[in-house]
Amino acid sequence: MQAVIEKWCPKCEMLQLLANFSRNARKKDGLEYMCKACNSKRVSTYQQKVYTPEIGRNKNLKQNYGITHEEYEAMLLAQGGVCAVYGLAETAINPYTKQVQNLHVDHCHKTGKSKSIAVSRLQYRLWTIERRS
Repeated sequence: MQAVIEKWCPKCEMLQLLANFSRNARKKDGLEYMCKACNSKRVSTYQQKVYTPEIGRNKNLKQNYGITHEEYEAMLLAQGGVCAVYGLAETAINPYTKQVQNLHVDHCHKTGKSKSIAVSRLQYRLWTIERRS
């Protein structure tokens, strides 16, 4: 019996080498049903349609701090839009978006409960250096 070295990709409709398919233990042959290139296109198209920075931010706030974006905004508004601890506005730039970063959620690491919105540690260090000068 001859070993199988190729598999059909239904998306691009071509025979591909097995190395061009990702592993998937749930499938009978242990490989994804479409090749890596087609799967990559499918995933990026899905992410462009469905994923937005706002959705990512909301997911992060809910998973890590147990608050919604509306609760974050309410806390920030109650603090006057500045850090609750130092009274500073955030000026650190996000290297990916080139925009000013959001203030960070100050929370208890034991309980996970959100306490306030604060500037990043880096921003605080810069502020203390400026004050000393």
